[in-house]
Amino acid sequence: MTMAAFTDAAVTWIAAGVVPLPLGGVDGKRPLVSHPAKLGRRAALDIASRPQFADAPGLGFWCGVRNGLTIVDIDSPADAELQHALDAYGPTPVLVQTASGKHHAYYRHAGERRRIRPDKGHPIDILGEGGLAVAPPSKRPAGGHYRFLRGGLDDLRHLPTIKRGAVVEPVTVPQTRKSASGTADVVAEIGQRNNTMFRLACALAQTAEDRDALLDQVRMANSAQSAPLPDEELQRAVDSAWRYRERGSLMVRGVVESSLILPASIAEHAMATGNLDVAGLMMMVRKYHSEPGKLFALSPVALAEANKIRGRGANRYRYAIREAIDLGLLVLVHMGGKGKRDPSLYRCPTTLRVR
Repeated sequence: MTMAAFTDAAVTWIAAGVVPLPLGGVDGKRPLVSHPAKLGRRAALDIASRPQFADAPGLGFWCGVRNGLTIVDIDSPADAELQHALDAYGPTPVLVQTASGKHHAYYRHAGERRRIRPDKGHPIDILGEGGLAVAPPSKRPAGGHYRFLRGGLDDLRHLPTIKRGAVVEPVTVPQTRKSASGTADVVAEIGQRNNTMFRLACALAQTAEDRDALLDQVRMANSAQSAPLPDEELQRAVDSAWRYRERGSLMVRGVVESSLILPASIAEHAMATGNLDVAGLMMMVRKYHSEPGKLFALSPVALAEANKIRGRGANRYRYAIREAIDLGLLVLVHMGGKGKRDPSLYRCPTTLRVR
């Protein structure tokens, strides 16, 4: 029996205003096309009729501005967690049950970013800008399928936005005081404002999804000061902190050595697939080659001979490199192979986002 969810449903999703992606892989969540972030409606229609995608078991889409959707991902089959999500984020006419019996609540996108566990007390993620959602009628290789529990594609044009104030940008600061309202504020004394905001940016850069998200959080803290820094100076502090992070040399308060920072999504991919080779490869790449735009070579044979990751042979490096490229973790700039002096060259992406 075929599991051709993508070819069966692509046209109806496009008609509803959403650009669908064919999904597959071990977990059924990996885009099966190159450069999936650039896929448009015309291309989606074209690949839906191609034989190589006839058995694609999954269909997904990018959340955010591209398709105008934000998904509240309830990572629990419990009815109580679903009800909490609807109470917290607002009612919606479209609910989806995932292959494992969990739930997705659909909303009209209103600027939300991708957020992992914004409320630590509940197993809920926000799939906003940069989030990839798996959608009906996707089937999982391990069994089960996605289905509309309430509503359907016709209701996507009438979705509400998430409740105002329900999604709050997290702000973690190195030094705080309690305000009259009981919330935590940054203490930036006159004469120490630049240093305080720079240290704040470094602290927040450890978990910020991108440079713009970091700037938003630091601006929020700066705006609460009695004498805020000019925005130009604030941006310089944020740029410096972000460069430290991209080089993998962001210093964490109380830790002697620099921290090697990997996005949580890489760890999530490793745990979901059981494949630690990609995570190991990216740890090595981020340690030695994390500068934006820097070109570097990765030779599977040389890596295996140097025993960079203990016990890994050349073939495992080859697979890990290919998988990292497919996931958007590495960019292949030059395909080598024309001789010993013609290695393949790679670089780290400007914006790191696991597909």
